Amino acid sequence: MTACSSDEPGTDNDRTDVGLNAAELVVSEDMGEFNTELLKVLVAREGEYDNIIVSPLSSAIFLSMLANISPEETQERIFKVLGSSDLDALNSFNAKMLANLGKLDRTTTLNLANSIWHAPMVTLETDTKETFSKYFATDFFSCDLSDSETKNRINDWIKSKTNNLITEAYNGDPFEVLLLNALYFNGKWKDKFDKSYTEKEKFHVGEKIYMVDMMKRLNVNEELAKGNNFTACRREFGNGAYTCTFILPAEDCEINDFIAGLTYDDISGLKFSSEECDLFVPKFEIRKHIEKYEDVLADLGVFAKDDSPKAIIGDKKLKAFHESYIKLDEDGAEVA
Repeated sequence: MTACSSDEPGTDNDRTDVGLNAAELVVSEDMGEFNTELLKVLVAREGEYDNIIVSPLSSAIFLSMLANISPEETQERIFKVLGSSDLDALNSFNAKMLANLGKLDRTTTLNLANSIWHAPMVTLETDTKETFSKYFATDFFSCDLSDSETKNRINDWIKSKTNNLITEAYNGDPFEVLLLNALYFNGKWKDKFDKSYTEKEKFHVGEKIYMVDMMKRLNVNEELAKGNNFTACRREFGNGAYTCTFILPAEDCEINDFIAGLTYDDISGLKFSSEECDLFVPKFEIRKHIEKYEDVLADLGVFAKDDSPKAIIGDKKLKAFHESYIKLDEDGAEVA
C-alpha cells in the first residue's frame, strides 16, 4: 500500500491507493515483517512438505484488536510481534484497511468483517465496544451457549462473510467471548492463463514428485525479479491494486531451510522488470484448519513460553482457531 493516489487519466476502473499518514506507513511496513515471520513459524510447526495457507491480514487484525483489551505485559508482546507500539496508528491503519481495501478495484472482490459473540452474563465495557466499532467495524452478538442453534448462528455468520467457502470453522466449544475475523477475496488475472495449455506435469516438492494440472503461459512477458537463491514472478489482478507473487527457490535449496532464512527485506527489496519467459504454475485448491492457533501465537512471542499452554489474557483463557481456503486457476484466485 502507498500513501499516494493515481495520477493517470481516469478510466472506469482506475487504481486508487489507500492514503496513509507517516505513522500508518510505518505500521504497513511492520506488517510486512509480521507476514514473513508468521509463515516461518507455521512452516516450522507443520513439518516438512505440508501445505501451508494462512491469512496474515486476518491474524494481524485479530492481534490488533487483542492489543486494545490486553493487560500491559501481553500488549507489549503483541506490539513486539506486530512491530508497532503505537496503538493509535495501529487502530487507524486497521480502520483504513477495513474501509478501503474492498474499493480499490471494481473487478476484484475483497470483503473483511469482524464480530464479537458473548455470553449473556458478560458485559463488554463501553470503551471497548466503541473502539471496536470505530476502528474495526465490529458487530456484537449476545448468544446463549446452551441453545443448540448458537453453533449454527456463528457458522452461518462465517459462511455469509466468506461466500460459503468456510462452513464449519467453529466446533461448538464453550466460550465467554468469541472474536471472529472473516475475509473473502476473488480476483481475476489481468492476463489470464489459456485453459487449452493446461495439462498434467510433474511438480517437485523436495524429493517427492506429484502429477498436477500445470497452467502455462508460453513466450510471454511477465514481471520477474532475482532474489537471493530464488526467482520471483509478480502477477496482477484486475487493475493492479492486488498482486500475487510466486517464488521459485534455486534447485539446490531445501524448501524448509529456504523459508527459515527468508526475510521481509528479501521480498520488499525485489526489483521487478518485464521479461520474456515461459511461466508454469500449478493449478490447485487447498483448505487448512488449525484448531490450536493460540500455539502459533505463542511461538510468535505473543505469550511467554511458560504461559503458552494456558494462553492467559487477563483472567480469561484464550483459544484460537484459523481456517483458510485458496483456489488458484486459469482465471484468477478465490481466497477465504
